[in-house]
Amino acid sequence: MILTLASVADASRHLREAADWLTEAATLLEDFPNSAIRDTWLAEVLTRLGDSLRQAGHHGEALEALRHACALAEQNGTEPLRTAGAHNALGILAKTTGDYPRAVHHYAQARLLIETTLGTDAPELASLHHNLAGLLHIQGLYLKAEPEIRTALELRRGGRLPDRAGIAADLSVLGAVLAGQGRFEEAKQSLETALGMWESLYGPQHYEVAVQLHNLASIHQEAGDLDAANVYFVRALDIKERTLGGSHVEIGEVLCNFASLRCEQGFTAEGLMLYAKALAIFEACFGPDHPKTQMCAGRRSRAAMAISK
Repeated sequence: MILTLASVADASRHLREAADWLTEAATLLEDFPNSAIRDTWLAEVLTRLGDSLRQAGHHGEALEALRHACALAEQNGTEPLRTAGAHNALGILAKTTGDYPRAVHHYAQARLLIETTLGTDAPELASLHHNLAGLLHIQGLYLKAEPEIRTALELRRGGRLPDRAGIAADLSVLGAVLAGQGRFEEAKQSLETALGMWESLYGPQHYEVAVQLHNLASIHQEAGDLDAANVYFVRALDIKERTLGGSHVEIGEVLCNFASLRCEQGFTAEGLMLYAKALAIFEACFGPDHPKTQMCAGRRSRAAMAISK
């Protein structure tokens, strides 16, 4: 029952509530006598807890939960896929906090475990190819990212029951990767397909819809269609603020990109204000040395210099 409540909260993006339910489940399991079955379930709950905490922006707590989950799964020795799940979650967390080499390490560990257990064409590998593509994208390695995300799509589409949500997520990353290569029309097509799938699955006000709107905003900006980009940014920011709250790191990402657009449109004073809000969020979440904090600070500084000339 507790895990069901956690799943409902997570699906509606009430991430702190989901984390509270999962914490309660973990506490109950820890009171059970030590056994392989208990450790298996506890590792699963802690992995889900760590992922919810990461998405809620509580990175230190997420790392503690995920390390515990990984240790339990490895200690059990009979649950390689659960161990892979914990490593995958640790990889996502490392990417989020800017530790890209650590992310690569955890993804490689997860991939080895899955391939050894299920083979090299297992659908369960799709999420790892997806995550690696996202990691390469954030580093600007778009050509290397493309085959990874296309492999993820192929694996998901080839399953007996195609994973519609997974395919939509892959199409989103593919769109971003194609945009990074300057292939804007292909990128728009991929993202618009993903947007339609998310709206069909969850409705027009869901978090995943906002993710696609944000991506489409950035692509329209890069393609020079600034008015369309503005519309997408406003919609994305509205949904994400209502879904995540005003201080979540993803709000900072939208604000930072929206600030760039407003400056490009000639509204530099408004852009500087948006940059300041984004920078405050990044500094609170990550500190001053994180790549996102430094990127935002650099953009704000260049915009301020331009307005002073």
